[in-house]
Amino acid sequence: MRSLALAFEQPDGQQWRTAMNTPPVLPVNTPAGLYEQFGALKPDPQTGKPNPAIVQAFFADHPESAAFRAWRANYTPSASFATERYHSINAFYLIDAEGRRQAVRWAAVPHAEPTAAGASGRADALQRELAARLAQGPVTFELVFTFAGEGDVPEDPSTPWPPTRREISAGTLEVRAATAQQDGRCNGLSFDPLILPAGLAPTDDPILRARSPAYAISLRRRAREHLLGRAE
Repeated sequence: MRSLALAFEQPDGQQWRTAMNTPPVLPVNTPAGLYEQFGALKPDPQTGKPNPAIVQAFFADHPESAAFRAWRANYTPSASFATERYHSINAFYLIDAEGRRQAVRWAAVPHAEPTAAGASGRADALQRELAARLAQGPVTFELVFTFAGEGDVPEDPSTPWPPTRREISAGTLEVRAATAQQDGRCNGLSFDPLILPAGLAPTDDPILRARSPAYAISLRRRAREHLLGRAE
């Protein structure tokens, strides 16, 4: 899985922070299921990899994972961060001036054509590829909002919405430069999905609500590691 996190700063001080990932849906739709998933994916001490039998048993116990498993079976990582499609996964509400709400999901859709990932063997191959690409010009994505329709459940991040749902482009995202996380502005940020400007509101998706404290813990751990100069 690859991710794209964005922080939009408005002149009046409001912020919108969003963390997007390559899967369009999650395998589960409750925090308890997510906790079980993390346990199932825990590396086996003998192999250093998740135990396939445990992973299979987890998915068998969670039929709501069908859409995620179908995506995973057909997903091929691209050779660049710049050519992946990133999804909000969770749904949010757009709120108009009259207070009417419309559930939406969004995605960052790349303008560049994807290519299959190569076998460079370098742990930082994607970072190097992005730096080389940016040296030639900006990397761009279209920010596309998908509107929920009849029968869609905004609170369920495990279920995809039909491809016939209405979509609009909210604009173009342009990446002009990259820095290492340790030296970048993002290192001290928590991409809490509940940091929203006026006009955006969270749904009652329980996993969306659980992400906020989890990201706060992650930020505290990163800060402590930076202070101590080592991971704990």
